[in-house]
Amino acid sequence: MLGGIITKTAIITGASGAIGSAVCQKLAREGYALCVHYHTNRNAAQNLCEALSSNETPAFLFQADLTDSQNTQEGISAALHFLESTCHGQAPDLFVHCAGKSQFGLLNTMEFDEIRKSLEENLLGGMFAARCVLPSMISKKNGNLVFITSMWGETGASCESVYSAAKAGLIGFAKALAKEHAPSHIRVNCVSPGFIETPMNSRLTAQEKTDFLADVPLSRAGLPDEIAEAVCFLASESASYITGEVLRVNGGYII
Repeated sequence: MLGGIITKTAIITGASGAIGSAVCQKLAREGYALCVHYHTNRNAAQNLCEALSSNETPAFLFQADLTDSQNTQEGISAALHFLESTCHGQAPDLFVHCAGKSQFGLLNTMEFDEIRKSLEENLLGGMFAARCVLPSMISKKNGNLVFITSMWGETGASCESVYSAAKAGLIGFAKALAKEHAPSHIRVNCVSPGFIETPMNSRLTAQEKTDFLADVPLSRAGLPDEIAEAVCFLASESASYITGEVLRVNGGYII
């Protein structure tokens, strides 16, 4: 945290993942107080919070199953209470939705419950969380939402049809939300990653990874820190006239 001074506040979903963790660490360096969300990976989220706190960043850990609207409301309410009590009654300046889960397989081999679960995890969860955060931002007439989507939400991926549909829905949701809440001075944008070095891509063999990256113009995978940099740009005053946009971070794979 810069000079030990809290300048802004943020709520980050999916903070126990590689991208969510990188976003938290980057925002901490920018002087944010953070509310760190996890669903099941408490150890990773707890370790992140302890690391942030050791560097004098106010960090609040909270759990929520974002596919459960009531559980989401309870978790976000706890985060909002922390910010109000710790940061001089300050509503969150920033909400970053990193939570999500990949799904790989042919549509005709999936059970109907699998399809529903993927949509809940990758689309409805972001909607539920945003719904819980927005009232406080509307009240203060200021705020910023950034959704981590995927390049497959823009172009579709074979054997990831449901995941692609969910991420496409999240992009459409963000664009509509940007129009809906612009009068309240709330900006809404997406960061659309390509192939990033995360555990999500660990299912690929070394040869499959090599073959995929051969089609990436920059000839390498992206890093979680590079997604975090994109998030921080969209959250900054440098992007004050940008809303409803999708910032692609994919090494040129989709142009």
